[in-house]
Amino acid sequence: ECEGCDAEVIVVPNGGDLTWRSSLRSLVNDSRIHVLPTDRIGVSAARNHGLAAATRPFVRFLDDDDYFLPSASAQVRALADSAADVCSGNIRVVTADGHSIGVRGQPTTTDFCAAMLCPGGHAPVGSHVYRRATLAGLAWNEASSLNEDVEWLVDLVAAREMDWIKLDADVVAWVQGSWARLSHGRDPGASALRRTADVLLRGGARLDGSGRLGDARRHALARGLWGLVQKGLRYDIPYWWQVADAA
Repeated sequence: ECEGCDAEVIVVPNGGDLTWRSSLRSLVNDSRIHVLPTDRIGVSAARNHGLAAATRPFVRFLDDDDYFLPSASAQVRALADSAADVCSGNIRVVTADGHSIGVRGQPTTTDFCAAMLCPGGHAPVGSHVYRRATLAGLAWNEASSLNEDVEWLVDLVAAREMDWIKLDADVVAWVQGSWARLSHGRDPGASALRRTADVLLRGGARLDGSGRLGDARRHALARGLWGLVQKGLRYDIPYWWQVADAA
């Protein structure tokens, strides 16, 4: 509920599933809700489509099988009351029936860049609220079909410095159901692990090239890569040996 708030909800249906036409029928008379279908396929295309249409000062993303918790509104207020560019909250991992499995808290660092490079920093995007102005000129990679959240966050911190605040509250429910989904909390498999390593290596090179990869960030990047090596080595020893060497 958001009584009297100046909010907008942009729903971007895409792909072949048309059940949204019936499931959104009861919401079409709410002036705050804008349903903007697109023929472009993929979660990144949907997020770009919605981001281009956003008009409010703050923006956040949410997948259709997750949901926000009441503290999400306090997260937006905290960002509005600060001069920060991004505010992050905790992630509650839940089953499809709402049973809590655990909570992903915030990294101890105060550097958003280092947090996105270290283990556990690649949180689902629903945990972050951004000032829309800080995202100008940035876009999700629509050619990528693996670990879009990781690529977005690493590309974001490689592109610009972000002033960060954290809210110690659960703001989004990350649902782990029996259905197939693009993101999950378990070992994502060989392709996704390799994709994540490539993204981290590329982001580290960009940060190093711009003189922004200091010791703390270099250490966070090494820890992030080592965490991937531990999961990926059993799939492809020569590739992961190279990643370990880089770490």
